[in-house]
Amino acid sequence: GLDPDTQTENIGDDPVEASAYGLKNLRVVASHLDEWTTPEGQSYADLEELYNEMIGVYRRYLYHVIRLVGGVYETLMNKGQSNIPYQNVSAAEQRRALRFLEQHLWTTQDWLLTPDLLSNFKNEGGLPLLQNLQRSALERILSRNNLNIMLSTHATLKGEGLHPDELLSLLKSTLFKKGKTPDDSQQALQIHFARRIDELVTDEKLNPRIQSQLMGLKKEIHLLAKKRRSSANQGLKNHFNYLYTITAKK
Repeated sequence: GLDPDTQTENIGDDPVEASAYGLKNLRVVASHLDEWTTPEGQSYADLEELYNEMIGVYRRYLYHVIRLVGGVYETLMNKGQSNIPYQNVSAAEQRRALRFLEQHLWTTQDWLLTPDLLSNFKNEGGLPLLQNLQRSALERILSRNNLNIMLSTHATLKGEGLHPDELLSLLKSTLFKKGKTPDDSQQALQIHFARRIDELVTDEKLNPRIQSQLMGLKKEIHLLAKKRRSSANQGLKNHFNYLYTITAKK
């Protein structure tokens, strides 16, 4: 559903504040997970299970907030009552949700990737897990359905919702921060973003009004990659060369 109040857990009236508080506590748990769960002489099986449960809790906190992006509040009403049955989550609330995601998802969460912890049970390390979470969240926000509904509800429902143009602009400025060198996970996220835009540009079921904006955004990333592929760092040079290639006109 579109209504962010329709959650499986009661997190109060402010999902952003509640999730930020929950993540603050989860960081404490992560920093003590080994010492609290694995006595001397015991295998790390319980530690791995509890780590995976902790990742599940982290994911739930994220999605409580993600539901605000493009969200519509639903209040069951009869005619004559004073409230509005369907009303956009305000643009201010949605911007706040996106700032939360910038801090707690798009920025690499080193507290979940501590070598001292993961070396005990993760033979593949933790990057695939984090990057899959990032990619899934990005695809949820940039789904055809979510973008189409955002355009429609912004134009036709009460409440000043976030326009998809602004959503795309905010995501681009967040994922391609000026003067910031992207780490491995952030490079992967930039590539996922560029690929997702490329997919949406040719999606015939996406509103053409949004497609035109995506085409412009694709060009912006192409020009940015062209400028930054002159980096002295060979790894970054290869990264931006790849971005330049996949955002070229087709």
